[in-house]
Amino acid sequence: MRVPLTKISRYLFKPNPNVDIRYLENDIDGRIKTTEFLTRDAAEGLDEAGREKHQEFIRDIDEEVQKQMRQASFYRYFSIAVILLLLILPTVILGFFGAGNLTIIVGIYYAFFTYLIVEGYIQANRNYFEDQLYAKFQKEYL
Repeated sequence: MRVPLTKISRYLFKPNPNVDIRYLENDIDGRIKTTEFLTRDAAEGLDEAGREKHQEFIRDIDEEVQKQMRQASFYRYFSIAVILLLLILPTVILGFFGAGNLTIIVGIYYAFFTYLIVEGYIQANRNYFEDQLYAKFQKEYL
């Protein structure tokens, strides 16, 4: 689930205060088992039927959480590969051919901030994902 580009700034610094997704990852096949969805305060505020629905919802979202984690990992690995190929490697090559140390420093500086932008996008995606799951939980399970 991707955050719309027009809503990145809204979701970047605004996580859902009621959602705290916790999961365990299997070491062998990488499957994810969701263990918690709501924060402790939000879960305690549910009645008995709501707690049962909460447990059912936790079992139902395993695939969605795994898909979201894989998407975040893909963005990280892809951004690292692109930064290495398009920023760091040309900077180092130019530095060796006489452009000087300043070229290397500027290239690494831009690579660092490019990676921070990618991590910000990943965080906005995560917050958007949690917000959409919470809305689904409120709408379909309660």
